[in-house]
Amino acid sequence: MTSLTVQEARRYCVQPGISVALSPDDELFYERSESPSFVVKAPTEVRETISFILTLVNTVKSSPFEGGFIWFHIYGVGPLNSAYLGWKVIEDLRRANGDNRTLDLAPAQHFRGNEETELKLFLLQAITFGWNGVFLPSGFNCLITFTSTQRWFFHADNKSHLDKLFEALSPWSPAYENE
Repeated sequence: MTSLTVQEARRYCVQPGISVALSPDDELFYERSESPSFVVKAPTEVRETISFILTLVNTVKSSPFEGGFIWFHIYGVGPLNSAYLGWKVIEDLRRANGDNRTLDLAPAQHFRGNEETELKLFLLQAITFGWNGVFLPSGFNCLITFTSTQRWFFHADNKSHLDKLFEALSPWSPAYENE
């Protein structure tokens, strides 16, 4: 696990092999405006949230798991100002892996292939506390944007990848945006 500052996250996103573009305000997107996408309202109940994360990661992971990238854009919010709880989980996970950078100094995280559990825990904080950000799974060409309104947007430049995600996430009533 490696935490990344905003500058390091920008460099990660524009490296060869990453198929998304980066806007001046640090939004990731596919260059084709007609790229297929769908939206899912994330669950709010704990068990459903965990099931959602497990389904999502199991669908996008390659065999073996190759890791991924999460970049939090808004992470100081949460129910009743409880965002500190999510910060604590993330920062403790970082410290356990020898990384002492705080979330405000390094809002992004790169996960290696042996860090699937850690990636799931980071996604759990995003859903639980309603943070904004992006998730790029390694080995599965898609961009997943999550918002404080509990909506998760799934984008791909390959409709077959998106269809696979749409089917896997069917228990959460996904809806296509661009068809």
